[in-house]
Amino acid sequence: MEAQKTNSPKKSVQKAETIQSLSLDQIKLEPDFQIRVSLNQDAIEEYAECLQNGDTFPAVDVFHFDGEYHLVNGFHRFEAHKKIERREITAKIHSGSRRDALMFAVESDSRIGLK
Repeated sequence: MEAQKTNSPKKSVQKAETIQSLSLDQIKLEPDFQIRVSLNQDAIEEYAECLQNGDTFPAVDVFHFDGEYHLVNGFHRFEAHKKIERREITAKIHSGSRRDALMFAVESDSRIGLK
């Protein structure tokens, strides 16, 4: 009896993550990973003010592929850091493919809101 072939999608394997400080200049911003139509400037202003007052925020999510770090979640936090001229940001670094990064960005946007 022949084994049946299935066309079910392969499940992605969770890969190790690390958290470290990255220079903002090291992080590539791509429109493909910014799922929202636009950024909320009021939120960026508020986050920047909070950062200046000493508040901390969760790490942004970046994927490392093709030798570069690509931001996939935390665009408002990233822009707030730029606004107050911070040079570095805490990042959770994921390894995976471009497709993995896009899937992560879509999933993150659907379950995480501002604040």
